[in-house]
Amino acid sequence: MKKLIIALLSGSIALSTSLSVFAVENQISNEEFLLDAQIQLSKNQVPTEGGYLSASIDLTNIGDGDASLKYWVSVKGPKGIVFPAKSVVGINSSEFDSENIEEGSALHIERGIWVREYMDDGLYQVAVEGVNVETGKTFSKSETFAKGVSIEQPAAIDGLILEAFAVNDTIFPSEGGYLILDLQAHNTRDQSANIEFWVTAVGPDGLAIPVHARVLKSVPALEELSIIRGFTLDASYPDGEYTIVPQLYDVDSGKRVEGAIKVYKGERAVTD
Repeated sequence: MKKLIIALLSGSIALSTSLSVFAVENQISNEEFLLDAQIQLSKNQVPTEGGYLSASIDLTNIGDGDASLKYWVSVKGPKGIVFPAKSVVGINSSEFDSENIEEGSALHIERGIWVREYMDDGLYQVAVEGVNVETGKTFSKSETFAKGVSIEQPAAIDGLILEAFAVNDTIFPSEGGYLILDLQAHNTRDQSANIEFWVTAVGPDGLAIPVHARVLKSVPALEELSIIRGFTLDASYPDGEYTIVPQLYDVDSGKRVEGAIKVYKGERAVTD
């Protein structure tokens, strides 16, 4: 199989082939009030036929003051789908259950989520979001799971195969770092394929950083398009978990697939 090579080096991020589930710290402050939001999912993958998973969420007041909050839980997925997992709730942080909490007080939330068969395959985010009623400041923490997307095997559309590889490390200090990403689109069909592809890094608080701009290409039959892309995980970016999302769109069929690669920044990014 012949290979078409495009070398595109600019600032970058680190990647990993595993889609792990864990919570990272997300804090908002208002004078003496300081909130830490964490979320953990019971599983990181459901089949194409759909399935059930649960979200374990903790909102912890790690400051000295109290505040009135409104919060909710939602699920966001491919093609703009968004559905609620918990409706809007108003609460004062002084009402958090403080039993067995060493510092401050906490609210624990457990939510079950049904992912239906008709929902598109791809990446989904479960997010707890809210607002400080007194200041208008918002907070958000999310975790990612995949539906019908294999983490160990490349994503495919009728003979089009999308693969992504990290060249170096995937865990970086708070100072950030640089990594090179190898993206490959294999056309195993007996005719050329018109594709559009792009890559985005989704970070803490829903931060979306462009890794590769949208590009239209024609890949000849039984050939491969390989893109070498560099990206800087800047020190100014917040610490936490980043999901690198390469996406490939088959122009002729209108079908799309995406991958998921994890990157971690900061000493507190990864927990046992």
